[in-house]
Amino acid sequence: MSDLLSPLLTTIETVRDRIKLARSGQGWNEAQTRASLIDPILTVLGWDTEDPALVLHEYRTPDGQADYALLHSEGKLAAIIEAKALDHKLDIKEINQTTHYANNRGAKFAVLSDGDHWILFDVFKPVVIEEKQLMDIVLSRDEPQASALSLLALWRPNARSGAWRKAEKPRVEPNSIQPPPPPPKSNWVPFDSLTATGEPPPALMRFEDGHEWRPQYWWSVLQGTIDWLYRRKSLTEAHMPFMNKVGGRPLIHLQTAAATLLKPKPVPGTPLMFQGHMSAATVFRVTKRLLTTCGHTPSKVLVRPGK
Repeated sequence: MSDLLSPLLTTIETVRDRIKLARSGQGWNEAQTRASLIDPILTVLGWDTEDPALVLHEYRTPDGQADYALLHSEGKLAAIIEAKALDHKLDIKEINQTTHYANNRGAKFAVLSDGDHWILFDVFKPVVIEEKQLMDIVLSRDEPQASALSLLALWRPNARSGAWRKAEKPRVEPNSIQPPPPPPKSNWVPFDSLTATGEPPPALMRFEDGHEWRPQYWWSVLQGTIDWLYRRKSLTEAHMPFMNKVGGRPLIHLQTAAATLLKPKPVPGTPLMFQGHMSAATVFRVTKRLLTTCGHTPSKVLVRPGK
């Protein structure tokens, strides 16, 4: 379960940034909402939206077509999901539509979402509709960890077990935030003490909050740094493109603008791509500049030199 929380939190942060992007422009229709906001959440929870053994789209019911049908491993219905465009009001009409779709096909659970607001219902619970709710969260408003813990109600193993239950919001004690771990005592050097000329990439990187990244190549040094900065919200979509001061070509950009990059490489779990065609010395220089630009000191990133 703990292995799921980290990618889930990262995905929630990505979705929150995309919601801001949509609201700063003309907004999004239902198709864009599904692709950019709903599909990533479902996927990280184990529902690969491209796998028809797990997820069916435009699923027919006697009352119309549901946007998603989530399937048990044996092909039986686990849940119906009805999607609406971002900021579409989720009122009783939409709630009744969603629960009727689920009821008509024998799905015990129904989900209604506009990509930001997520509501989960236990369809066959013999109570009034308000008491059928197992989850009611707004990603752009609620604390990300609380949202993540609530969304675990949609985790695919819960559907297989039939044990979906109302998620409890976490209690956060005033002094519960843990300080960064102390730096390691030996075999580590500051990142900016490297030269990158004729050196192999670091065997291990340790960022200032204790997060560790194991690069295999020099380009993955930059990949790991982007990943860490994005998780900390030090690097966001609003910073894009991150430009090459000399050549005028972007070094980091959104996936939708990957064609502007030279041999673009993805940063998994983020909406970002970066230029993959760089020498070790260039990667080293760009990584230091990126850390500094995002408010972090390169010397506070420790590395275990490669062999």
